[in-house]
Amino acid sequence: MYLLYLDDAGSPANTTEDYFVLGGICVYEAQVEWISREIDKLATPYNAANPEDIEFHASAIFSRREPPWDAMSADDARGMLKAVLRVVRSSYDTARLFACAIEKKTYASHDPVEMAFEDLCQRFDMFLAKQSSAGESRPRDGHSRQDDAGDLAPEAQPRIPQGRHALGLPEKYRRYAILRRFQGFAPNPDR
Repeated sequence: MYLLYLDDAGSPANTTEDYFVLGGICVYEAQVEWISREIDKLATPYNAANPEDIEFHASAIFSRREPPWDAMSADDARGMLKAVLRVVRSSYDTARLFACAIEKKTYASHDPVEMAFEDLCQRFDMFLAKQSSAGESRPRDGHSRQDDAGDLAPEAQPRIPQGRHALGLPEKYRRYAILRRFQGFAPNPDR
């Protein structure tokens, strides 16, 4: 099974921001532990007792306004961002980064959160279809692509959902977006 983690940057209601951005990472479930360990290695110098408490938000690292990033030089901050990206690059080829930037004034009559979410879910669905049709191997041991891994049994391969709406987005993603909206999901206006 593939997991997709998404996070937002910007706020639909903030008129001083031109864009709303939604980005994320898709990983095969067996990769999560390996990626977490690698990210924890990067965080350990800043909180050895609880490296999982360190959050790697690109804007916070790049702006260097809050701990632990405020003690870094601009070059060190860029180096940290590159180190995080190297973790993704050194993982299996099944890990992917996704992003969508919505220029708010161009789509003023549309909900930028919904637009970005639907765009990324559609891209995620295309990725799953490509993976499924190519029959590419999936990591099963939680290591990087440099490690040995084999194919999963056919019953463990990801399945592409059927019921889709007009844009080709799986119906279950659309229902999830609507459900999250009613549960109080909203972009963080302080970012």
